[in-house]
Amino acid sequence: MDIPLYFYAAFKDMDRLAPGSDKSTLKAIDYIDFNNDSQLTILDIGCGAGASTLLLADYFKNSTIEAIDLFPHYLKVLDEKIADNDLDNRVYTCQMDMNDLDYPNCEFDIVFSEASAYIMGFAKALKSWKRVLKQDSYLIISELTWIQKPSKESKKFWKTHYPEIGTIENKIAKIKDEGYEFIDYFILPKSDFESYYSNLESNLKKLEDNDFKKDFKKEIEVYENNSDDYRYVYYIMKK
Repeated sequence: MDIPLYFYAAFKDMDRLAPGSDKSTLKAIDYIDFNNDSQLTILDIGCGAGASTLLLADYFKNSTIEAIDLFPHYLKVLDEKIADNDLDNRVYTCQMDMNDLDYPNCEFDIVFSEASAYIMGFAKALKSWKRVLKQDSYLIISELTWIQKPSKESKKFWKTHYPEIGTIENKIAKIKDEGYEFIDYFILPKSDFESYYSNLESNLKKLEDNDFKKDFKKEIEVYENNSDDYRYVYYIMKK
């Protein structure tokens, strides 16, 4: 799958390719009931530039982490961070499609995915990724979710861009239907969105106008007009 060069330019020098923060990632990690000195196997799906990968590696200092993404540009960025932090002996990157995980059954103690499950869809991700989880292991996903009844504007935009967006109750029901033990959820703060969109908007100002820019700017506009309608929500569950 090719990605337009414009996309790379829009996200130039951004640590995150979607709303989030170190504070929110660490809050999600804190739900995991493993000692941080445990020797675990961890999979970070859709790792992007590796913000969550490095936090997982720092928290679970004796664990091995596989970080996968489809786009080599971001894996190269993460490889440089891994080298800079002397993590070469236990943090590895691999170009891989999240729709077709090339790992054995019951391989991982933790599967972590920040703001990337939408690529294949939340329900499909729950079903597909369960195979690589050990029994009593954790799946943590942040997912775009309605947090109140949406306005016509935000509903129209997101039904076009992510038809599987749903309510918290809907997401929890899908988790339980797939046979997971639902642990908890929490909603990302507005500050995570505001920081992300501020950085994105700053990059967009430097780029020529085209359909990609128009779409990014529309997304920002929709959020600014309807920031109480939706947020990314972390869902924590066990197999």
